[in-house]
Amino acid sequence: MFITKVSINNPVFATMVMAAIMVFGLFSYQKLSVESLPDVDFPVVVVVVSYPGASPEAVESEILKPIENSVNTLSGLDSIQATAVPSRAMVVMMFDLDVDSTVAAQDVRDKMAQLKGFLPSGAEEPYILRFDPGAMPIVSLAVSAQDMAPRELTTLVDNVIIKELSIIPGVGSATVIGGVSRQLNIEVDPDKLVAYGISLSQVTQALRQTNQNFPAGDLTGALNIQTLQIDGEIVDPNEFMDVIVAYQQGQPVYLRDIATLNDGIGAVDSAAMLHGERHWRSTL
Repeated sequence: MFITKVSINNPVFATMVMAAIMVFGLFSYQKLSVESLPDVDFPVVVVVVSYPGASPEAVESEILKPIENSVNTLSGLDSIQATAVPSRAMVVMMFDLDVDSTVAAQDVRDKMAQLKGFLPSGAEEPYILRFDPGAMPIVSLAVSAQDMAPRELTTLVDNVIIKELSIIPGVGSATVIGGVSRQLNIEVDPDKLVAYGISLSQVTQALRQTNQNFPAGDLTGALNIQTLQIDGEIVDPNEFMDVIVAYQQGQPVYLRDIATLNDGIGAVDSAAMLHGERHWRSTL
């Protein structure tokens, strides 16, 4: 009532006040900042577990179901999307928008830590990541070379290009998509396994025990303590062929007797295409 009474009794004053408010509003609107990439928090947490050699059915029963039963009790959980593929399980958990994504990710990590002992022995460590729009790549750089093999080009991108891009001011991280990594492939002859009476698990166990470092205790001196370690990892790929996988009638059976070594490439799990051609892409 007071504002109405003043406006009626002083129309010029009321008009000037409204004009001042309008001018102030237009001035403030021009100074209003607009962010092209606003800081938006999406409470989405993803859990990925690798289970090498397992079928989708085994992944679902031994990985997905225990994870779903464990995280179902989390407060603020809106929905769960679970996917089982050969050798891998992925669980996407979407929380209510009022839930802090950092808190949600920590709650999921706590649940995974409690569940770790109930997962199969062949399952790898759960990989937990929080969906962060600010971490999405904003620049993609395609790399190709006509005179380089895919493995050589991947090595160049990993060891040179990625390192140079990562030190540019403002770059958070740089990753490679579509790369082909080096891998030593040991191709076992099934007929020779049968002839020597050796199982594939014996070969795997022999390689695992041979190719690793061992702690050798401490060497205590007068003034210090020196930790000792036996370097047992194989450096020269050809030394794999000298690994003893079993004994037959007192004679050693070497890996070279039942297998061949191929210095090749690993499994390709991603691809980057540009104009219909494959490239090795770096994202920033």
